[in-house]
Amino acid sequence: MYTPIASHKLPENPSLTRFAPCCTKGVQYAVLAGFIFLGALSTAAAADFSGSLKGVSITDAQATNRPPAAAFTYSISGNTVSFDASGSSDPDGTISQYKWDFGDGTTGSGAQLQHVYSAQTAMPVTLTIIDNQNGVTLSQKEITFAEPVNKSINFQPSTAPVPTGFLMDSGAALNATNGYGWTSPPLSLGTRDRDSSLSLNQAYDTFIHIDPTGIWEMVLPNGTYSVTVCIGDATYPDGSDTVLAEDVPIIVNQSLSTTTRWIEKTAQIVIADGRLTLKFIGSIPNAKLCWVKVVSI
Repeated sequence: MYTPIASHKLPENPSLTRFAPCCTKGVQYAVLAGFIFLGALSTAAAADFSGSLKGVSITDAQATNRPPAAAFTYSISGNTVSFDASGSSDPDGTISQYKWDFGDGTTGSGAQLQHVYSAQTAMPVTLTIIDNQNGVTLSQKEITFAEPVNKSINFQPSTAPVPTGFLMDSGAALNATNGYGWTSPPLSLGTRDRDSSLSLNQAYDTFIHIDPTGIWEMVLPNGTYSVTVCIGDATYPDGSDTVLAEDVPIIVNQSLSTTTRWIEKTAQIVIADGRLTLKFIGSIPNAKLCWVKVVSI
């Protein structure tokens, strides 16, 4: 969400000296075609200046034009970053230009675009948008490349053996220690360990009952992931299950039976808000989730 941090209004006869009392150090001004553009804040500003250039709005002195709101999301796949500024808006007009500084010495334009970095290092990316009345707003984010993700979560009673290669989830709320858990509780029926000879292995032998309103989340860096989910019940395979990841259907109204005790499906999911969110809306009477696997693409 865009939050203005600092703003400046252009006087009728712009001159650099008018702004000297406000920001005397670290900010470079350039007056071009009646507008003020601010350079990078490299040193501490004067005591009467607060904020940073991570959110700056510039409009006319009479404030007849309300500045646009700059907002963007991004997702990472390898060295390629996809940027999306379509969430930007203008309260009293339209956005005419989207300009990008990718932080590595290159620039681009457009509401949606991709950029390939030569190395996976943190980069400050700045979006500048200009509206149809020449109002200007800047927004900056640091793009961080993370280590590849490969996580497998098994849903089971806390007393059951944890399958090799899996982490355990017994229905606890999302917490910083695990980095995954429930933000809307599953179901009071809880977890099961069937101890059935029909189960392929321990990961298929356990599951958790989930109310259709239940929500499970995993904290992840923005990017693209392969998400595999397995639903099933070795002993009582019944009901119709639906699983959505980031509102993308993975399993939809698929029924368990004695001939189909487990169902596994995989989908490519884009994370843009820092969390993978699984929902189970439409499951009848409830979902039975055995495990989830999440792998970076």
